[in-house]
Amino acid sequence: AGQIKKDSTEEITKKVKEILLSRGGLYKRLVSAFNFEASEKLIKDTNEFIVLIYRANSAKTTFERAEAIKLLLEKLQTINISLRLCYELKNIPRGHYAQISEISQDIEKQLNGWFSHTDKLLKKVIVIK
Repeated sequence: AGQIKKDSTEEITKKVKEILLSRGGLYKRLVSAFNFEASEKLIKDTNEFIVLIYRANSAKTTFERAEAIKLLLEKLQTINISLRLCYELKNIPRGHYAQISEISQDIEKQLNGWFSHTDKLLKKVIVIK
């Protein structure tokens, strides 16, 4: 199935880490201001997201890659919902939330690009068979 460009996966991984570690450390804020279980889940989801990036990149078939990218998009939505809740509960300042949202949108655009490319490859495989 080939690999997703290494630069591309590194860029998304870096952006996900930025969400957790950006400006004043989201992780530190959540642990101190938000209940520990919720912050622990957000951190777990973010770690799982990073693992899914590698799963998508190392997929042996185009179908496996498409499935991994779908999981990435779903996990990103889960992370976004948790972040929104943190913002609404006033555990993240408006400016910080805006910065995180922008990073998240960049990640989503990249993932949708990967999915479009993978989907085109899948359609070619289906037509050939």
